[in-house]
Amino acid sequence: MTRSALLLCVLALACCSAPPLDPDDPTILRRPFTAQEMRDEMVPGFTVQILRQTAGAGDRFELWRVLEADAESVVIESCPLDQSGAPAGPPTSTASTWVELRNHATFPAERTALSEETLETPLGALDCWLYRITDPETGAMREFHFAKSLPGPPVRFAKLKDGAPLEVMMQIKRSRPAAGGR
Repeated sequence: MTRSALLLCVLALACCSAPPLDPDDPTILRRPFTAQEMRDEMVPGFTVQILRQTAGAGDRFELWRVLEADAESVVIESCPLDQSGAPAGPPTSTASTWVELRNHATFPAERTALSEETLETPLGALDCWLYRITDPETGAMREFHFAKSLPGPPVRFAKLKDGAPLEVMMQIKRSRPAAGGR
């Protein structure tokens, strides 16, 4: 193989292994889901139960429920839960557009590594995209696992410092009403 052919092969491999950039904004990586994919999944009655583990603060549980959804926007209620799953405080609701929700997963290309892995979760083994964002000043890292088959929020989120978790959020239950239940 000639030197120029070898160089072309190395360049081709480097290009293929680069994370996919957003076609509309090459400063960010491709987002895991489109607004349409999230809208199709997160219908009224859709729920996610979350476990948050924070260093020094113990476990906290939350329930997120889609109250209303249309072509443009969604209203999501969040309620703290006790250990048994009963409400532990008043719920709050937030209205967002689907584009705003999609944009929560906007990651700068220069500081983000994107890979794929299978993650064992309370929802089962899930094939995920893993976005790792590093703060160049502090070295802190944030990890977002988005299950390829579950459009919406990450199934796992972690804040890490020196490799130790400061906070971990994990989906522990997820429910979507049947198509006829919309």
